[in-house]
Amino acid sequence: PSAGGSTTPAVPEGTYEIEVDAHMVDCQGEAPQKCLRIRKGPQAQWELEYSGIEGFTHKDGVRYRLRVRDEKVPNPPADAPNARTILVEVLEQTPAKP
Repeated sequence: PSAGGSTTPAVPEGTYEIEVDAHMVDCQGEAPQKCLRIRKGPQAQWELEYSGIEGFTHKDGVRYRLRVRDEKVPNPPADAPNARTILVEVLEQTPAKP
């Protein structure tokens, strides 16, 4: 038992939190596709995540707060990213307001 103070668990090194918007959007990679909209904090701009988040399945109409980590990809193909984003933990799931 701790003697008062914070009970927040230590954040694993190399991980960070992101928000995932409730709806995927049309985007253009090598071909038209659907992309996640993510942001790294409530004040941040929304960005498109083209390659998805490994281990994460998005349900339409649900907004997520995730803990993720980036992992370098050794020798990626010329048209592929040199890093991938991997789900560590789903922190929160909230049905979107209509």
